[in-house]
Formats: sequence, structure tokens, C-alpha cells
Amino acid sequence: MHPIIQSLKPLVKALGKMLGKSCEVVLHDFSDTEHSIVMIVNNYITGRQVGDPLTDLGLRILRSRGCKDDALVNYESTTKTGRKLRSTTTFIRDPKNKKLIGAICINFDLTDYEKMKRIWEDFCRTTPLFEQVHLEGESKDMGETFAHSPKEILQEAIERAVNKIGKPLSNMNKDDRVKLIQLLDKEGIFLIKGAVDEVARELGLSRYTIYNYLKESKFKNPKEVI
Repeated sequence: MHPIIQSLKPLVKALGKMLGKSCEVVLHDFSDTEHSIVMIVNNYITGRQVGDPLTDLGLRILRSRGCKDDALVNYESTTKTGRKLRSTTTFIRDPKNKKLIGAICINFDLTDYEKMKRIWEDFCRTTPLFEQVHLEGESKDMGETFAHSPKEILQEAIERAVNKIGKPLSNMNKDDRVKLIQLLDKEGIFLIKGAVDEVARELGLSRYTIYNYLKESKFKNPKEVI
């Protein structure tokens, strides 16, 4: 066994302990490809043991006289039992002639983590609100406001309505204001106690004008609402 390979055994042992039971760490000696494994920690991941051969990937790399990088990092591999692994192979070279003499392979079993991933993805999955509420005329960006007061709900509703109409309040004509009142009505704003007076103050109109606009909006085709 090459002395460099021998010197790496403590590192392999330490990595196995540090990375935990889901991680297999293997030390290969390329001088004997039929029995290349000279040390293996947490071998229940792949079921291999000391004296087992080099993998087919290792043989292909040796046959091609190595690869352009000194390590293959985080590639996917699979055990015979179908367990998905995240693997990294670091090649060891003789410092004198740069010849490949061995490798340290780290195989991280993702099985439990894949289960956790599916659990968290299921837990975090949401459904757009508009797909569930089924309110006529609602857009895909509908949401829910967690306000601290009825006035805050009202002000945010007015802001949304103004944005839909596309004009500032100061530039709105009567038709625009009727549309605005209709939009507020569809949001249920006038179910709030005192909303008519508050809307009147915000728009600079009388409460009677708001009531008239509400009556007018009842005769508007809902398709006209922006």
C-alpha cells in the first residue's frame, strides 16, 4: 500500500464520524483494483467491505488515465437497493509522477432527506386564493389584508380600486367614481359600520352622493367593472 494511502486512514475515520451515519466514506487503493477498498466507514450504505473491488466508474476513469478535475463533486448515484446517494470522489495522486494511486469516496444517503423534503414541500404547498373563493370578477392577484382597524381596510380597498381604475381621485369623473364605489361594494366595504361616512370623507363627497352612486352601480353591467 502506498504510504500516502496509509496516511489517509485517520482522515477517512474522522470524516465518517463527523458526517454521521447517513454518510459512507471509502478509501481506495488503485494498486489492486480487484480489492481496492482498504478502509470503509458506515459501510451499511452500500453494503461493501474492505477487500471489495473498485467501482465501474473508477475503472473507467483509470482506463482513461484520470479526469481533468481532481474531484467529482456532488454527483448522483444509486445503491443496488435503490437508495439515492449524493457522492463525491476525490482522487489521490503520487506527488512525484502525478499518477492516480487512490481515491476517497463520500456517499451521502439522501433517502431520509428526500422523505423530509417531500413532507416539507407538502406542508408548504399553497393554493391561489382565487382558485378557491370563486368570486365573480376577482383577479388572480386577489389576497387577504390583515389590518389593525376598519379604517385601514377601507383605505387599502380605496387604493386598490383607484389602481384598477387607473386615475387619481382628483382626476376622476362621475363615471369613474361610480365604478370606484361599485368596486368597494364588491369588496364588502359597506358592510363595515360607518363605511359610507368614511368613504365620503376620503372622496370629498357627501354621504348622500355615496348612496346615490351605490344605487347607480346596481344598474351597471358587472362586466363594466374594471
